[in-house]
Amino acid sequence: MTSPPPAIRVQPKSENGFIYLCGGVGLDESTYMKQVAKQYDLMSTFATKNGSYLSNVNVDISDKNSKATLQTTCSAPILLIKFPSAGTYRIRAEVGGDVQTKIAQVQEKRSLHSIVFVWPAN
Repeated sequence: MTSPPPAIRVQPKSENGFIYLCGGVGLDESTYMKQVAKQYDLMSTFATKNGSYLSNVNVDISDKNSKATLQTTCSAPILLIKFPSAGTYRIRAEVGGDVQTKIAQVQEKRSLHSIVFVWPAN
């Protein structure tokens, strides 16, 4: 039995107006994520300093008023996000109690931005 194409294994989800897709496990899925990335506002990648990809990353996104808008656990190293509107968002990513926070500026004229979260290697 052959495995289904990546488009079937990784399906977009939505929460509070956000559309997001978590994937990138294996070459086929990673290639697929990079191909569809242009349809999203932000590509977040999760890795360690030694270059290993991370999964099971807890992600919380809040707006400029610190209102929680998206909370998910990404079970793969790439998270694509389409934001509901332009603005400034705080992205908090946590792995094993180690938290990192980055800011994303989403413009009215949408284009893909990339943020890489890098943790120390275990």
